[in-house]
Amino acid sequence: MIVYLLVLAIQIACVVDVIRNGRNQLWIMALVFLPVASTVAYVIVEVLPRLQNNRHVRTARANVSAALDTEREIRAARAALNMTDTAANRLRMADALTALGRHEEALPYYREAIARGPSDMRTGEKLARAQFETGDAAGALETLEANPPQPHRATATDRGCCARASSKRSGARTRRFACSTISLRACRARKGDAATPRC
Repeated sequence: MIVYLLVLAIQIACVVDVIRNGRNQLWIMALVFLPVASTVAYVIVEVLPRLQNNRHVRTARANVSAALDTEREIRAARAALNMTDTAANRLRMADALTALGRHEEALPYYREAIARGPSDMRTGEKLARAQFETGDAAGALETLEANPPQPHRATATDRGCCARASSKRSGARTRRFACSTISLRACRARKGDAATPRC
């Protein structure tokens, strides 16, 4: 009885799908008179190809692929770097290593990207974060202070306060957000606290 109800529910779902998506009406007759065979055929011929173009399915597939093959982005970045040794490809390689927590390996790529490309605050902040994660808080602070200031970003004082405060504390949460790109003033402004940050 349960199997019959399950087949009937699948049959109804397929008929509704035929009507909703404007598929050939002959599918309805096939689904009514040959429920199991026509349901399998309908899913293979009509439903699966449609799912290939669904953005949710593509996103889920990419997430599963990234979870199963964590080194995929590193391989792609290394191939791009071997093909063309540019600052952008070095930065991509460093970002891929950092995403896997391999900060020590990412440091030379960040340094080389900064040396080859124009001065960029974000790249400097990534280098500072990698330095901090490897235990070089003083180097991270130097990198942050050497970064060129850009408009609408944290001031040098805010960046310095952030790095100094984080180098004095040793908690895991503090360490993770030590070299944050968001200034203390911006954090407080978002929360509605107009108080001046104290270091």
